[in-house]
Amino acid sequence: MEQSDRADTLPCWAFAIAQNQFREIIPDTLSNISGLDLLDLGENHLRGQVPDSLGMLKNLYWLRLDSNELGSGMLGDLNFLNSFNNISSLRVIGLYSNNFGGVLPNSIVNLSLQHFTIGNNRLSGNIPVDIGNLINLTTFGVAENDLTGVIPYSISKLQSLRQLDLSWNRLSGLLPSSLGNLSLLYYLNMTHNDFEGAIPTSLRNCLNMELLILDNNKLSGSLPGNFIGEVPSGGVFKNVSGISITGNKKLCEGICQLQLQACSDRSFSVKNGKGKHLSIKIIIAIGITGVSWLAFLVASK
Repeated sequence: MEQSDRADTLPCWAFAIAQNQFREIIPDTLSNISGLDLLDLGENHLRGQVPDSLGMLKNLYWLRLDSNELGSGMLGDLNFLNSFNNISSLRVIGLYSNNFGGVLPNSIVNLSLQHFTIGNNRLSGNIPVDIGNLINLTTFGVAENDLTGVIPYSISKLQSLRQLDLSWNRLSGLLPSSLGNLSLLYYLNMTHNDFEGAIPTSLRNCLNMELLILDNNKLSGSLPGNFIGEVPSGGVFKNVSGISITGNKKLCEGICQLQLQACSDRSFSVKNGKGKHLSIKIIIAIGITGVSWLAFLVASK
């Protein structure tokens, strides 16, 4: 891909060269491909800055630049995102595992995204306060950066959100109770941050939750009760003095010292109070002030 190449004579809807060995910069001439819907340059060795000219691709739906060497690790690396404000069709942006630095521009909240991932980069600053404007967002991943600040309250507006990964940053403050409003959420990862306070009891409202990871924070207080399912017998659950299952009468198995009932069916169902049944899937551990508490993944229908 050289700057001298002419692409304006190549009308097409998709340009995908993922999983190759391209090592150049992204050429401005890509913006001349008429009618381009999908641009996938992932898993190469592309370097340099992403050109603002990509904002001229008015039909662009899918942009994937994951696993390259793009960016300089400095402020301004994500300025190209500002050029997308006039692309009403854009739904997917994948920027995972590059060298992007700087802050997330506020302009992303004006897009109509369904998927935005930019984990494993060198971002700093805060999550945009108006992130809740992305009401169609189903996946938001910013793991493995250096983000600080609190989770914006507006995140509760993301009613379509299914996957939220904020892990391995320096986010702090309380876990907002409004997370319990995200009824479609099935994956929530906030490990290795500086969150404090109690785990919101509202998380029990996330009836589609399959994986909840909150370890390596500064959480304290009581764990929300009424969990249901099988207790592991390995890892931290080998030591009865290192776990607490107080108030969770519907747990089963685990080590014999816990004196729990046997699990008659590993995928047994329970009623959710509205006549529907929930099939329990996963159990995980959440670290709270040095004690490995048992936390339950609230099941899918």
